[in-house]
Amino acid sequence: MKKLTFLMLLLPTLAAAAGFDCSKAKLPTEQRICADPLLTKMDRELGDAFEHVLKTTDAADAWKADQLAWLAERDRCANDNGCLRQQYSERLTVLRAGNQPFQWDAHWWRVDSSGMAASELVIRDVTKGGFEFEVSAWAGSNSGELLGKASLAAERAARYVGDADSDTEGCVLTFKRVLNHLEVDQKGDAPACGAGLNVFYDGTYVAADRDPNAAPDR
Repeated sequence: MKKLTFLMLLLPTLAAAAGFDCSKAKLPTEQRICADPLLTKMDRELGDAFEHVLKTTDAADAWKADQLAWLAERDRCANDNGCLRQQYSERLTVLRAGNQPFQWDAHWWRVDSSGMAASELVIRDVTKGGFEFEVSAWAGSNSGELLGKASLAAERAARYVGDADSDTEGCVLTFKRVLNHLEVDQKGDAPACGAGLNVFYDGTYVAADRDPNAAPDR
């Protein structure tokens, strides 16, 4: 009974999570989106993508919770249209990869709408104990590359710890599965992780044969 009541309370928010009717927009963020033709278009696209994911996945409840978390992040943009466009562009990239079955061994791309923080991650040779990976990232003219082996700490998480022998002591990467995508968290500065100034591997990654990010001048 409690679960049903909770879901009923969430219905209006979930409706907004799948796009909304501008004639009924009440929240400041919704009104700002409706006042911008590009944001309005992106919101319709996001609504379609979200509905498609719900129809083609066996984890609909988890996706709904994930979408609600994204809405809270979106609303932090307040009066910044540029921030809203970035949020929509990057969320669309995640949702459009949503119907792909998850597997660790794949070619992963960091979700980046700016075009200034590209990163590629290749995971291979997956066993019950872990996998080998190669990650490359860029920030302007600077770049970084790190090769290593991550240990599977759980079904949905893996961890890499650098060492003195590979000159990566102090570098720790955590790979966490969230539905269809990976959240990569980095501990340790850029040099410790084999990267140039301001180059990091943190971020959300989706699997694809080629870069799925939309052109930054959209």
